[in-house]
Amino acid sequence: LIEVLHARGTAGIILAPTWATQGIVPLDLSEFPAVSVAETFSTPMLHQAATNTFVNVILALLEMSKLGYRKIGFYSSPMARGWTERQHVGAFLEWQADKPERLRSEPLLYNENAPDIEEHYRAWLQRHRFDAILSTTSRNAHWIANMGPRVPQDIVVAHHNLVDDVVVVAVIAPVIPAVAVAPRALLYDVVRRHGSGG
Repeated sequence: LIEVLHARGTAGIILAPTWATQGIVPLDLSEFPAVSVAETFSTPMLHQAATNTFVNVILALLEMSKLGYRKIGFYSSPMARGWTERQHVGAFLEWQADKPERLRSEPLLYNENAPDIEEHYRAWLQRHRFDAILSTTSRNAHWIANMGPRVPQDIVVAHHNLVDDVVVVAVIAPVIPAVAVAPRALLYDVVRRHGSGG
């Protein structure tokens, strides 16, 4: 692959994010400037273009509060916790730290593909009686519907991904063209400052 990249006159490499975290790039990148999108590679050390997950979650929670939702829950799967390096869970805990006890809750951190997820989700909902839930998946809208409450009439669900087939879920999504420009601009700057090799 390195020979192909040389033959094509490649000046630099942009590495797409992976679902794993702390991954190792299986290529010798010593001859190429490289930039990774998101914080998914630990070896080798790379320039990174990544969103600030911590701030994004705080902003989402503040917006939900402005809309009048007082008791807000947070759900995440282990996979999402991995690729955000637990930043969103930390943001949720930080945001609710100065809230009255009655408005606080533990985040539900559970595998969304587990066979008993709806049972755990139901117990969590019954324990807390949320006005709204911020989530890393849209699937919880279906879980809630299976339990009786209506989304969004009885409980609001917001999440960070665009899902075309779930119209009842509010979406907090990045501006994709702006996000796509960031790694290209960073790589261009690295190549400009350091040349095309090493």
